[in-house]
Amino acid sequence: MTATTATATAARERFRAGLRTTTSGWCTGRTQANLISVPRGWAYDLLLLTQRNPRPRPVLDVTDPGSTSTVLAPGADLRTDLPGYLGARRRGGGRGRRGRPGALAAGRCPAVT
Repeated sequence: MTATTATATAARERFRAGLRTTTSGWCTGRTQANLISVPRGWAYDLLLLTQRNPRPRPVLDVTDPGSTSTVLAPGADLRTDLPGYLGARRRGGGRGRRGRPGALAAGRCPAVT
């Protein structure tokens, strides 16, 4: 199996097992999307931004706070089945970025995804 011939389920299994890589080019014929997880209080503002921004930012699904799954990927666990993420955080007056394994590995799960 290569990245381009992998099924979505097989790709998620490899990411769950620890593979850390970009997902570009994986699972030919499937839609690639980014996961955005925000505190519940920011969810509506983010939804408005995606709708009003002049560049397309389609929202494919919105989960309930604390949910670790989506109807778009049956059997997937949003905490473990993505190859990693960049988290933005405030540092003094600016913003910092840090990479982490697993999308919601930090355990802050009252977020809306």
